[in-house]
Amino acid sequence: MQTNLSSGNLVADKRADYARMLGESGDFQAACEVMQQALELAPEWAAGWFQAGGYCERAGNKEGALESFEHVLACSPDDRFGARLKLAYLRGEIIDAPQYAYVEALFDDYAEKFDKSLVEKLRYRVPGLLAQMVERNAPGRKFEHCVDLGCGTGLMAQALSNKPAHTTGVDLSAAMLAKAEGKGLYTKLIKADLIDGISAAGQADLIIAADVFMYLGSLQPVMLAAAGHLLDTGVFAFSTELNELGNDCQLRASMRYAHSSNYIIACLRSAGFSPLELRAEIIRMDGETSIEGLLVIAHKSNHSMVGDG
Repeated sequence: MQTNLSSGNLVADKRADYARMLGESGDFQAACEVMQQALELAPEWAAGWFQAGGYCERAGNKEGALESFEHVLACSPDDRFGARLKLAYLRGEIIDAPQYAYVEALFDDYAEKFDKSLVEKLRYRVPGLLAQMVERNAPGRKFEHCVDLGCGTGLMAQALSNKPAHTTGVDLSAAMLAKAEGKGLYTKLIKADLIDGISAAGQADLIIAADVFMYLGSLQPVMLAAAGHLLDTGVFAFSTELNELGNDCQLRASMRYAHSSNYIIACLRSAGFSPLELRAEIIRMDGETSIEGLLVIAHKSNHSMVGDG
């Protein structure tokens, strides 16, 4: 997420640049103080308040961080910076409603470097792992219509070895969809949130969501939507970040959610799915930290999957 957008005040921008240098050197308290000086000159600067909140947070000044992120919301009610998530994290809360404006802005900013950064730097593994699980649970099956939720630049569609006859990509980010279109992998691309996208895509025999559900607190609505549009013999495949700390859902400092395996299974069953395979795997890196995820293949509880026949 770009937080260095200009305030429109040259002096405020210069002070923010100095604060950034202090932050990069590890002096977060000083960075926060300099940003406060910048914000006195540009009090309606949402990106500046977000920057200040980050410095306060890293300096251990929780009250200052909370105040700064509240200012972000006041200056930018659409919350493209994700201030609501920051506030929820600092307060130990969970937001069930998806923060779509933040996710859209995040991936619009990220689109140009997405493939290189995710695959090469973060060693992202989800598309290949999910594709293998789909093949293992539906060997040789030729799907008629795949809906790729949160399709991004098309990494999941690329990974499927047995290409579906038709593939619909759904994403909030216009910049990501433009990258996906250039790869020629999709029959149709839809700019929409997950639930509206499922509805617009229509009936499918494969619904897949790679590295998407970590932007949702509650998984129940999207699972119910998937169940309503998946054919009786269809396959539902997805990944989550895994949280086994005892609670169903954890909002992490990364502003991504992690869900417990028990919660995921309960949501699946409530929506009318039965899990076929659940596999815990390292899905990517976050700096030097390995991020563990859960990869899931499920089908309708009262039907069996069929192959090509």
